[in-house]
Amino acid sequence: MCDLLLLDDDPLVRTALLEALRDEGLDVIVAGDETEALAALRRPVPPKVFVTDLDLGTRRNGFVIAGIAQIVFPGLAIIYITGRPDAVQGHVMGPGEMLMLKPFRPSELVAAAREMIARQDVAARPVE
Repeated sequence: MCDLLLLDDDPLVRTALLEALRDEGLDVIVAGDETEALAALRRPVPPKVFVTDLDLGTRRNGFVIAGIAQIVFPGLAIIYITGRPDAVQGHVMGPGEMLMLKPFRPSELVAAAREMIARQDVAARPVE
């Protein structure tokens, strides 16, 4: 099972975050655009966490792509990343969603991803 799907249209940001996540032992699939992200979401087993930039340089932003992802995989944890706080106006974060404002340290994303993965793992455990 994949830990995380990372969607960011900026190759420098994507590469830096990918390296940080993989250096911490996380299994990551990367996507540079919505087509690659939606293709990755067609896998039979979803990632535990979907990290998406909000401004993807297209008409559909990270909220739209994450919404599609949550339709396909209800309960999928989402971490939104953005350098534009105004892009979040009007969006109410759900219980499985988190926002990180750029600039942030890659280690902060790693910690957030681990927290979201831990929540997913706890939710998936059978009740004894």
